[in-house]
Amino acid sequence: ERNSIGPDGNFDAERRYEDAFGVDEGLVDLTALARHVPHEYLEAMFPIFRRLTDAVAVQSSPGSYKQADIGFARDGAGRFLESLLAASETFAHNEPAAFLEFAASEVASDQGPIHHVLGTGFAALPPKHQSAALAYLLADEKRMRIGTGTEPDETSARLLRSLAKTLALRELQQLEAMILGSSVYESSANASARARRARLHLNRAHRARLLREL
Repeated sequence: ERNSIGPDGNFDAERRYEDAFGVDEGLVDLTALARHVPHEYLEAMFPIFRRLTDAVAVQSSPGSYKQADIGFARDGAGRFLESLLAASETFAHNEPAAFLEFAASEVASDQGPIHHVLGTGFAALPPKHQSAALAYLLADEKRMRIGTGTEPDETSARLLRSLAKTLALRELQQLEAMILGSSVYESSANASARARRARLHLNRAHRARLLREL
């Protein structure tokens, strides 16, 4: 509040708005807004995000979620996605029960970016609710391959890391079995020997990364 005092010594509501939401020359910082009101932000923006991914997502591999290049860089679409990730993380941490209710209506999606946002929230759940994060992971082996175009298992690794210290032996064994059966790149009989070797190496690296998180 102290930074929101105007030159005349009085409270400046417009300046307070700029401080809270990072307004710069009329542009709102979506990530700051998402962290400030995460529940409301997701409820308002997720339908837009869903329609966007539905329009551009393609099936890159039969055993994986559909992927959509909607801008993971610092462009407009990238900032929108970043704001949704921030909202999901903050919402799950601050209001876990409400987040789980929201997530339940979205987990059936076959869109990778949808699960990138949901998985980020599941990873942020407080310890009391981590059984829900475990159930989310175990419900579909494709959830071992949630991430971005450059890191296709980034979100999965983060989820496993958040759970590692709380797992019972049986749960650990279930996750290990899912990881050992996971591949980020499908092998093709039409691919060259060099391409097949490269995919084999990448799949081994993927499994090794996830196993290190346990």
